[in-house]
Amino acid sequence: MKVLRAILTATLLLFLSNQSIAQSTGIIQGEALDALNISPLYNWKVEVIKGDFIRSTTVNNQGYFEFKDIPSGLYNVRALSPKGQMQT
Repeated sequence: MKVLRAILTATLLLFLSNQSIAQSTGIIQGEALDALNISPLYNWKVEVIKGDFIRSTTVNNQGYFEFKDIPSGLYNVRALSPKGQMQT
């Protein structure tokens, strides 16, 4: 069985709150695409991880994913296929 190779592009956009820098959150968004034919990895699970903080979402039918209200910082992003294959 051939393992899909994913292009996982995550863009971290931080928008500072007008109220306080200590309360700043941002958005992590990107595309999950098959590296061989650039088709969307529809229905894959994408996770953002920082220590014990983990959030997940599902890639839409156009290959996009988005996380809102993420505390500022550095995160690992990984994708999991519907069959459980992992790409980081």
